[in-house]
Amino acid sequence: MAKSNEELAQIRTDLAVFRTTLAASRSLMAWLRTGLSLNAFGFTIYMFLKDFTDRVQPNNARNLGLFLIGLGILSILFGCIEYWHVAKESRALYDYPIRKFPLALASCLGLLGLLLFLSVTLRII
Repeated sequence: MAKSNEELAQIRTDLAVFRTTLAASRSLMAWLRTGLSLNAFGFTIYMFLKDFTDRVQPNNARNLGLFLIGLGILSILFGCIEYWHVAKESRALYDYPIRKFPLALASCLGLLGLLLFLSVTLRII
């Protein structure tokens, strides 16, 4: 039996909302990749340059590493905020459930970045 125009419109709307939430998840994962890359690069710069104290001031390597790690943490935080707004809006407008797994993963990576920032700040590593 053929579907009515209203049923077809509802199916299209549901699929559009689903695609929007998937796009938000992909955007969050891009923010996470960027943040993780900045964290890793900042830590690598710090560890590599701290051994060259005769050529480079030791605080310069530390400051550059902290700056990059901080940018990585901010990238993860901004990605979480953006994802949360899209998910909240899709739930409010279309009663679509919020997927929490991407936020849980982002939170874990953000906490790891924060621990890395603190360990470089306190010179534990």
